[in-house]
Amino acid sequence: MGKYILHRLIIAVPILIGISILTFFLIRLVPGDTVTAILGTNYDPKLAHKLRSEMGLDQPVILQYLIWIGHVFIGDFGTSSFTGQPVLSALMERLPITLELALLSLVVALIIAIPLGVLAACKHGTRADYASGTFGMFGISVPNFWLGTLLILIFSLHLHLLPSGGYQPLSAGIGENLRSLLMPVIALGTAVAAVTMRSTRSAMLDVLNEDYIKMAKAKGASTARIIWKHGLRNALVPVMTVVGIQIGYLLGGSVIIEQVFALPGMGRLALQAISNRDYSLLQGTILFVAVTFIMINLLIDVIYGWINPRIRYK
Repeated sequence: MGKYILHRLIIAVPILIGISILTFFLIRLVPGDTVTAILGTNYDPKLAHKLRSEMGLDQPVILQYLIWIGHVFIGDFGTSSFTGQPVLSALMERLPITLELALLSLVVALIIAIPLGVLAACKHGTRADYASGTFGMFGISVPNFWLGTLLILIFSLHLHLLPSGGYQPLSAGIGENLRSLLMPVIALGTAVAAVTMRSTRSAMLDVLNEDYIKMAKAKGASTARIIWKHGLRNALVPVMTVVGIQIGYLLGGSVIIEQVFALPGMGRLALQAISNRDYSLLQGTILFVAVTFIMINLLIDVIYGWINPRIRYK
């Protein structure tokens, strides 16, 4: 296992370098730059030239990249050109909010998806199966920003049950914290629940037709034991693959959801960086999210071995 983890970490290095290259050069294809955004309507060519020289933006793009990536390797992601705050410091302030949003969305999605998927597989062809399928189609089809807006209209503006936006930290109380995140979690996690439910249903249908399931039935094992111990544990292996991919959706979807609900997370920080052409902040945010995604998927690979002991990493 240790060798496998080390191998994955080594492979992650060129992947992250490739992401950094794409991010760095694609950002610079967008019309305008940091200096243009800073000066705005007060743009002056001489002042702009001076600012570009001070920021190093007058140097060849390749040289700019090499300087930036060199600093990244020693933990220096640069400084925001608008706030003057170190990028890494800004990311660490916003990271807990985005991770809490993504983690809660994932937990809620799994709590809904796995029982529904198992139920749909066990009741294949019945109304329960069709109802689960309807939920799956709804979750996949509805955009999260539209669902978020609808939730605000119903639960905030009409029923006055939940705040329409903003974030309450855990220091304000667990109840207030969860109230501020409940609607964002539902909006973000619905699609993940739908996809995971369909994957669980498909995997369970395959597992329930396996010989060892028939053998367990022949030995007189209870239905609950057959489904939850023998069936679900083996069905979770392909489901976990889907979950790993959906984590990327959660991190990416948080950009829109954080904007809709005014959550001060990394997604909203990235949007602000795009609006301000804040190169250092945007590059650091994307690279940081990529590192987080790779590490979470590595953790899921490790969980594979725990779920199914037949899987061995060398």
